[in-house]
Amino acid sequence: MVLKPPILLPSTPPQLVNYSFIDVATGTGYATYFAGTASGANVLSPNVFNSNSVNTNAAVLNNTYVKYIDVDFDVLFNLPQDIRGNAIVDVPLGFEARDASLGGHYSYIVAKLIKLDTDRTTELEEIGEGSSPEWIVGAGWGGAGAFKFNIRSARIVVPHTHYKRGESLRLTVEVWAKDTASANNKQVIMGHDPANRSSLDGEAYNSCFASGASILKLQLPLRIDL
Repeated sequence: MVLKPPILLPSTPPQLVNYSFIDVATGTGYATYFAGTASGANVLSPNVFNSNSVNTNAAVLNNTYVKYIDVDFDVLFNLPQDIRGNAIVDVPLGFEARDASLGGHYSYIVAKLIKLDTDRTTELEEIGEGSSPEWIVGAGWGGAGAFKFNIRSARIVVPHTHYKRGESLRLTVEVWAKDTASANNKQVIMGHDPANRSSLDGEAYNSCFASGASILKLQLPLRIDL
């Protein structure tokens, strides 16, 4: 009797994730997500796209720190994911003078990662938070229409967090700022265009991005099996 060889059934195919880079020592792959707006929603996407809005901005009205910008960007996981490690958030910031005031201007960012339920509206837990160093623009930096640009980065230490299929991750970015001169004479601007545009017809306060990037991005640490 001739014995037939056993039939080997294919194993479950691996999850396909495009990693920006892999840290072999820790078994971590880093995926880059770009923040922007599409169809009226603030989203995180692994792909570069033209955001419907290049920036979010606010008038700085106080000489003590106040949260002027607070924006959420979401991504839906269609496959289970395990997140663990150091997440990095890069946020492009600008200041633009609205008059000839010579006061000093200060800002920093706070970034949070939040786990959402499958309904994409219920926040289950905050899984990590980090802040950037203070950005100081000294007094006498320019008159009306002058602008400054910088990129602030925050590190978020993320504990091992499992995501089920259909759950979402939210990146919340806050911009805190103050102005030592008279109230309402400066505008703080946060860029969020994956296509890195410095201007958009009908949108104000994009001059600062002509000298730097307008890309807001998240480097997310995902556990991988090597």
